Amino acid sequence: MPALLIILILVVASTAMLGVLMVAFVRHMKIFFGSVRRFGQETQPAILAIMREAERAQSRLETLPERGSELKAGARIRR
Repeated sequence: MPALLIILILVVASTAMLGVLMVAFVRHMKIFFGSVRRFGQETQPAILAIMREAERAQSRLETLPERGSELKAGARIRR
């Protein structure tokens, strides 16, 4: 009988500890995902600016061979 009581107490205590850990885990996951969302919102303008600059550089690169054929040997490219 006392062994059964000890086992029951251990099961209840373990279950309670597991519940506390799960609550703490869920809280930390909410904080983590909130931080990830805020990071995305804060970095989005910089990412968009980089993308615009990359598109502009790509369009300039596509026009370089066209302009290069107009230049004579030894000519300097002005920007």
